[in-house]
Amino acid sequence: MSLYKVTAALDMIHHATILAPSKINIHLHVLDKRADGYHNLMTLFQMVSLYDELLCTVEPEGRGGCSIENGVTARVEDDLIYKAWLAFSKASGMEFSLRVRVNKGIPIQAGLGGGSSDGAAVLELLNAVFGHPLSGEKLLALAGKLGSDAAFFLNSPSAYAEGRGEILTHIDVAPKFWVLIINLPTPMNTTLAYRLLDENGYTNGAGPGREEIIRSYREKRPSEWPFFNSFARLYRKDPAYASVIEELRLGGVDFFSLTGSGSAVFGVFQDRKKAVEAYDAAAGRHQVWLVEPLELKPVTVLQ
Repeated sequence: MSLYKVTAALDMIHHATILAPSKINIHLHVLDKRADGYHNLMTLFQMVSLYDELLCTVEPEGRGGCSIENGVTARVEDDLIYKAWLAFSKASGMEFSLRVRVNKGIPIQAGLGGGSSDGAAVLELLNAVFGHPLSGEKLLALAGKLGSDAAFFLNSPSAYAEGRGEILTHIDVAPKFWVLIINLPTPMNTTLAYRLLDENGYTNGAGPGREEIIRSYREKRPSEWPFFNSFARLYRKDPAYASVIEELRLGGVDFFSLTGSGSAVFGVFQDRKKAVEAYDAAAGRHQVWLVEPLELKPVTVLQ
């Protein structure tokens, strides 16, 4: 089912307000480095209710071009919103103008997927505006070129992923827990994080297999999950990381981990009261959010 409700003709100017969700990696096992420079992964993605808001205007009869207000990159050409516009323009053969104002809710370089989510949201928007000229398979291929986790944001809110993150398996689950996200003060560059993993021999190693990962997420309580994040080893000597983990433990957390390559740490609570208390305790000292896992992606209305 389409996530877009179209309320205007295709030759008119379209306006849309998009909520682009963030994600956490419940599990992230980094495997071997591939010939193309990427790493093979086994990961479990979950969308959560922390969003970027994108105010978009599409002019089908415009002269072309993409402008971004409040973008996060020094050059507009490096922004994944711009890259999504360019990729769709080339793949569809269409010339149009796109203007986007970004209201950032997702912190950058935190492992929460904000840039990839924004890019994927723009791909979905443009495909809806022009009557779905690109197949779902083609759209996934374009998203895969934006980033390893971008394809996930075109998928369901819960998914297991392999390859470099683009081979996705939908997980039919209705998560019932709360997530406390705490952003560490020092951002982590993803490229650097992978290089440090390689240099320290932290890739590969033992871990749960595909079926165990999916079954555990569906059936086990968070306190019983066998999950981990390979990048956590890079933070073990970081006093800020150690302090946050201790705070979560004292707050009665059921499960904790990094998301992506960091620097955001998250704690999973089945007890909402404990989650709220942990949020209140952390709010004065950290950049922190209390969110929920999504069961459905947000729906956008085109006008």
